[in-house]
Amino acid sequence: MQQKKFKDPLRDVEIKYRTGKKLEEWGRFHQEYNAYTNKLNHLFIIYNSYVNRYPAFKKNMELNRRMIERTNMHNFTITDEEVQESKQNAMELEFIEIDYEDFFLHSRILLDYLTRLSMFFFNSDIAFSRKYYYSVPNRYKSFHDHKNWLKDDNSIHSHDHILKEYKDYIINKTDWFEELKEFRDKILVHPMYFRQRGMIHFKENDETLPVWFGNKEVNSITIKLLDIEKTMDDIAQFLEFLKSIYTYMLTGKKYKTMFSFESPSGKIWFR
Repeated sequence: MQQKKFKDPLRDVEIKYRTGKKLEEWGRFHQEYNAYTNKLNHLFIIYNSYVNRYPAFKKNMELNRRMIERTNMHNFTITDEEVQESKQNAMELEFIEIDYEDFFLHSRILLDYLTRLSMFFFNSDIAFSRKYYYSVPNRYKSFHDHKNWLKDDNSIHSHDHILKEYKDYIINKTDWFEELKEFRDKILVHPMYFRQRGMIHFKENDETLPVWFGNKEVNSITIKLLDIEKTMDDIAQFLEFLKSIYTYMLTGKKYKTMFSFESPSGKIWFR
């Protein structure tokens, strides 16, 4: 895992959006854009903090391995250096757990902010009406509701005006959001069982990951945590797609990445 430099893919879209807009219209869009880009910046800060602390997992696993080997040999000694190492690892693990949870909570918020931006491109009648101040529909406030609306061919609110490429991407290329939402809702916000932090080593790929161990009724369960790096790359690819779609709607110019869903996640964005 490597740190990623903050860069907002929608910055050029924000600049292009100003052209020909009245001050109030521009002000409404700019307010929503600022909320989105600030949240994206928060996500980078949290992600990079997590990356910095991630080595503590392996250090802790190595220390535990040494302690187990000594115990098996009936040797219960521990050096002063190992005591300090254990304390430092414990501190790092406490903070990395906070970073991990914060990342998925703020990812969920970011996607809702992105949904509010879409209103200015697909339903400007709402964005520039009095509804903007007191009754924006949920389909333009919640990414979850937005996606369900696009999937519902019988919705009382027609989405025939939505670009087919945009609709297809949201419906077919955002399965990662369902995982993120379920993890955030059922594990972080509304847990159904007592949970305890732990770590597990997967021999098949020599990978060590944090997990939550818990009990539900009499059955012991283990939940493998979501991969932060993969989620970050999925969000990056989604933002690149939105950049292409929104630029096309503002200028009529199509980008090569606009209709390509197989481009490497985040490679352009993170350079």
